[in-house]
Amino acid sequence: MNTLLRNFSFLLSLLCVSRSQAAQLPIILEAENARLFGDLKVEGVSGFSGNKYVHDFHINSDSYFLYENVEVDQAGTYEFKVFSTGTARPFYIKVNDYNRIVLRTKDSPDWNAPPTAVASTYIYLDAGVNIIKIGTEFENGPNVDKFEIHSTSNKIEKPEKVTVAFPYDFTDEAEITAEHTNKTLVYLTDKPVGGIK
Repeated sequence: MNTLLRNFSFLLSLLCVSRSQAAQLPIILEAENARLFGDLKVEGVSGFSGNKYVHDFHINSDSYFLYENVEVDQAGTYEFKVFSTGTARPFYIKVNDYNRIVLRTKDSPDWNAPPTAVASTYIYLDAGVNIIKIGTEFENGPNVDKFEIHSTSNKIEKPEKVTVAFPYDFTDEAEITAEHTNKTLVYLTDKPVGGIK
């Protein structure tokens, strides 16, 4: 019985330690540890955080970084920092289903070598696990060393969620036509098709 109680206490202490470590601030998000989409590539260069950075943040290939497990204990405002190289470039930050925020980086002395330039903005995170997507905005993005999330005493309003549905069904007035008879055409609409034109 004592052994069982000791093992339970040990497991409980491990659970508490791992929970508190998950929410310690600042949260460091190495660029190379994100899920990378589009043309994004990792390059090893001494002097960067983790001795790596990510480049080819191209708008034409819809390049973006995705962090699917950013955990915080409390909902609210956090400072979001980017450590980048190159000329000042805009990019967006989208947290969960909230409207995105645009941040413009600062110029750094070199595109492919430290030191990095630091720019920051404020984001709203929900308590628990958050998904953060970082993508291009109007032009190619900067080279990125890392992102950081810090606590702050500043407050922003909780952003609105992105609307993905329209209050009006635009297909109600649509008419589907085809040059030839097609048995599957009737399945392309939510209303009965009287005849195929």
